[in-house]
Amino acid sequence: MAAEALADSLRDFHTGTVNNDAVMSLASLLADLDDEVRFSAVEALSYIGPDARQAAPAIERAIRDKHYLVGQPRTGPSKMGFYCKTLTIIGQWSQPEDCNYWLH
Repeated sequence: MAAEALADSLRDFHTGTVNNDAVMSLASLLADLDDEVRFSAVEALSYIGPDARQAAPAIERAIRDKHYLVGQPRTGPSKMGFYCKTLTIIGQWSQPEDCNYWLH
C-alpha cells in the first residue's frame, strides 16, 4: 500500500498525470543496491501506469542486470515476474527475453 500511496501522491491534483521528473526519480532507484528499495520503486511505477512509460529502459536494465540479482532466487520468481509485468502495465509491449518465462 505504501507504493500505491506514493504513486497517488505524485499525481497532479488537476490533471491526474505524474511529473516526468518524479517518474525518473523512481526509475533511478531501480539501480539501488537494496532489493527492497528497487522493488518498492518498480511497484510504485506499476501503480503510476502508462504515465511511467519513460521508466521502461530502467526497468529493462534492472531485469537484465544480474549484478543486482533481480532474477536470482534471493529476489524470488514472483518479484522477477512483477518487474516484467510492470513493463506491460506501463505500456511497454516489447519485453526483454528474460521475461519470456515469467509472462507465458
